[in-house]
Amino acid sequence: MEPCQRPKSTANLDSDEIQAAKLINAMHVFSKVNIGTVLGKLSQTEYLVIYFVRKHGEYDGDCNNGVNVTSLSEVLGVSTPAVSRILRTLEEKGFIKRITNSKNRRETHISLTENGREIYFRDREIASSLYKAVEEKMGKEEIKELVRLSTSFNRIMGEELERMNLSKIK
Repeated sequence: MEPCQRPKSTANLDSDEIQAAKLINAMHVFSKVNIGTVLGKLSQTEYLVIYFVRKHGEYDGDCNNGVNVTSLSEVLGVSTPAVSRILRTLEEKGFIKRITNSKNRRETHISLTENGREIYFRDREIASSLYKAVEEKMGKEEIKELVRLSTSFNRIMGEELERMNLSKIK
């Protein structure tokens, strides 16, 4: 076959290869969905950070309630330095403030500013409207199944990628 020609069919591909290509394509398409385009002042990741800070309680300076960089890193599935960059951006925008734990000065907690709370409530309405529209077309059970499968898939894919990377080192 000439280098610029495409195969006329997938007959010479086995079903596993076709499924792998479909999976990679689905992951690509799924990653392109970005609610940040309708949120206004926040990116999708910034919204999630503000959401988790609000959901898990704001730090009162005395106890261990509230969200810190490590817990945000774990819940978002991104590195601590990446979370720190997002927090710096949110701080510059005036949506969050960092508070040092009075009992453990090495620990920093995150709290929303008044502007951060306003943005949270505004964007929560947008996200909720979007979810309701999708739920109306897709159905609550299918969404639950998608979340369940996506969570399982991400866990397994992460484990396998780590295993493959570790085997390259040896």
